[in-house]
Amino acid sequence: MKCNDSFNPIKELMDDPTTGNALNSIPIISMPANMPQDIQTAVFSKIAEQITTEIREPLKVSPLICSIESTQKALAFYNDLSILYWRGPDAKLVYNITAVPSGWIDYRG
Repeated sequence: MKCNDSFNPIKELMDDPTTGNALNSIPIISMPANMPQDIQTAVFSKIAEQITTEIREPLKVSPLICSIESTQKALAFYNDLSILYWRGPDAKLVYNITAVPSGWIDYRG
């Protein structure tokens, strides 16, 4: 259990081998800010032709939200998270998290 650690979705994404490799392997093209507009458009169009679209499965994680324990019962509450991720045009990591509460799980019925 990680009760004393705050949940960090970026760390979860980067620690996952498949997701981390996919996000780190994206090529980033930098163009000078003072490049003439017509050349910038031509370069961008050429690069856009070479970009392939990938469909990725979201990363699934279930962090512990709360737990209650006694000598008679042990209950835990998790959120099942689906993290969809991509790199934006500015090369920043963007993600969307959908949470589905699991409800209380009784470990000692």
